[in-house]
Amino acid sequence: MSEFDVCESLNRALFLAKRVTKGVLQLNPSQQNAVNILLNVLNLKNDVPLGGIQGPPGTGKTTVIEGFVHQLASKDIREMDGLLIYVAPTNYLVMQAFERVAATLIAKGFTLSDVVEMVKLFGYKINAETPCSKLPEWREIGSVPSDMAVRGIVGGKIDPSKVKLIFTTEYQRVSSEFAKKPKEIFLVVDEASRSPFYRPFISLADEIMRYKDYPYALVGLGDPEQAITISKGLKIEKVPLLMEKIKNILSEYKLDKNYIMLDTTYRLPSPSEKPISHGFYEDKLLAFEAAESRLKALEEIVEDLETQAKNRIEQVFSFGSLKGVFDKISEAVTTHTPIVLVPTSEFNPEKDVSTLDIGRIKLGLKAAIVLGAFISVAKEAGSYQVPTMMVTAPYSDMVLNTSFQWKMIRSKASSKIERPRFATVQSVIGGEADIVITMLGKEYVKTKQGYYTNKNYYYWGNEYSTIYFNEPQVLNVQLSRHRELLIVVGNVDKLASSSFNEKVSNTAAVLNQLAAKVYQ
Repeated sequence: MSEFDVCESLNRALFLAKRVTKGVLQLNPSQQNAVNILLNVLNLKNDVPLGGIQGPPGTGKTTVIEGFVHQLASKDIREMDGLLIYVAPTNYLVMQAFERVAATLIAKGFTLSDVVEMVKLFGYKINAETPCSKLPEWREIGSVPSDMAVRGIVGGKIDPSKVKLIFTTEYQRVSSEFAKKPKEIFLVVDEASRSPFYRPFISLADEIMRYKDYPYALVGLGDPEQAITISKGLKIEKVPLLMEKIKNILSEYKLDKNYIMLDTTYRLPSPSEKPISHGFYEDKLLAFEAAESRLKALEEIVEDLETQAKNRIEQVFSFGSLKGVFDKISEAVTTHTPIVLVPTSEFNPEKDVSTLDIGRIKLGLKAAIVLGAFISVAKEAGSYQVPTMMVTAPYSDMVLNTSFQWKMIRSKASSKIERPRFATVQSVIGGEADIVITMLGKEYVKTKQGYYTNKNYYYWGNEYSTIYFNEPQVLNVQLSRHRELLIVVGNVDKLASSSFNEKVSNTAAVLNQLAAKVYQ
């Protein structure tokens, strides 16, 4: 089913182009270094035409691509002697990159007609059904492509003398559409930390079979420290992931200059980047903006609308049961503390091997109700910057149960309390919200008998070790989705004292130090 419309994307690109034209596209030093790697590798100026760009959460991998095209377009990209193919695992990433690149080209003086002629999009959810000519914004522009030309941007034959940029998902057989053999092919692979090393080459399978040819150059973008949801088969067979393979090859040939980590996160307000920075990035990840600045809009809501939010809660619930959470969240926001911790006992499963902890769900819901009340009254007031809110957990049954409980709350609260988005940690890679409430998963302790919970149910072997110790990157993702405020529900002490995984224990220890705590 189609979800992404080219006309709507081009419309957003026109808006983004104004931002670029005003000079808002500014790169920090690590982003500029990453752009240089792209330029050097893809221009074959390095000893080995291979590069890697590691992008921790919110550091702007897409901005790097935008900056690369910005500098490449200075020479006129139409004179490039070859094809640049951007490969990503999802239609969303493909369209996001396309919009940013289209905006950059427009800002550099290319017309919409130029963009449509130079670009091809491949993805089963991408369509061009909306007639762009009917949009009022298009009537204000000079040279605009016909609706037929816009439809031609999706799939179809590729003439390398005209088409210079291709955006595609991993499974599209792009090279089968080549009208003739391109002189050179350059691959830029996004989220390369989650793809097996061979998958991006699927797009070139026909090219490789026909001409026994490979890409002239390849650059991978991703973050191995957020590489979750890797299929079990790849793990069992120990299939190398592309980002890992790129890093190993560059290290082997002493070409570490071709690999860089972006070091500034624009998403997380300082100091809430410090836990994952210490645990996963050797304290090299820094926040661009301090919580004092980032929390101003939310602080204004909390200070101005505290009484209204209390009254809203009291219309539906007993305020006394929520007072502790309400007061601590208010205090954290007004003192510019971007992390609030709601400590709990060890994970208490409903059944022997359940991943459902009702106690944590109840505490997560309390935080959601308090913040939902503030958001609701702020919306009605109409003069505030209203934040978005998301509730996450590493287990689907935790998320489903929390969502179900919220439906019961809504039956009482009607529209009085704003509903958050509910999602598993695994499903929000690349996603974000202003406020994130997240419930931690199990924390087991290793004993001579095996693994146990507080109910002393015993499990043997690695099969039952918990998600954070099988896949520590889950904790990284879990703590890195917020732009303003993070509420963490769980037993951080247990994670901090664990000897299972140093990344997990180091992250939890710093989290414990920084957070304001709500003791129930």
